[in-house]
Order: sequence, then structure tokens, then C-alpha cells
Amino acid sequence: MTSFFVLPVASHISSSFLIKSRGSLADTTAVSPVYFFEDITSFWLEKGVSGFRLDAAKEFYSGNNAANIEVLTWFNDYVKGINDDAYIVAEVWNNMETYSQYLSSGIDSVFNFDFSDT
Repeated sequence: MTSFFVLPVASHISSSFLIKSRGSLADTTAVSPVYFFEDITSFWLEKGVSGFRLDAAKEFYSGNNAANIEVLTWFNDYVKGINDDAYIVAEVWNNMETYSQYLSSGIDSVFNFDFSDT
């Protein structure tokens, strides 16, 4: 049975904080939002979900595709490190050029809203 968990993603996660937090939690004084992403993600993967849908993926950092792609790359690497068969789809309401940029993160798919208008 295929099952998905829609992961609510907090906006405006600092890219430098994201990178710093991938080390050890002991390196920080506050609990990292990355820790919660990893904790929630691994919880659901251990429960057997088949993948994740990430809504508003181009709004993690509004107007900054490079930072959003960095987050998606990190998330994809984390998920595939646990289950290489897990499927990740992201909502990126934009155009074909932008879709291809987001797919460079390694995620499996983006919603193709342009195609639906044809």
C-alpha cells in the first residue's frame, strides 16, 4: 500500500543554520528545526510511508530558488539515505525552466501546473 505524509514545512529556515545544524546537536544551544525535520521524517519512514509531498517548496525562501533547491537537496539526500525508494514530490507553482532547476535537487517530481493549462 502506498502512503504519503504531507510534511508541513516552516518558512524561512536559515541556510547557514541548516548547514551548521547538520553536524551535532551538541554544537548548538537551541534545538534545530533540522532536528525536527529529521525526527519527523525518520518517524514516518519507519512507519512505512512511501514518500513525501512538500507544499510551497519555492517559498521556503521566497524569491530565492538557489536556497530552496539547497533545502530540497538536503531533504532528498536525508530521505534517500533512509529509503532509496521513497518518492518526493514538491509543489513549485511556476514555469518549466524553474521546474528543471528544482528537479536538480534530486527530488523525484514537481507538480507541473503549466502542463495543466494546455
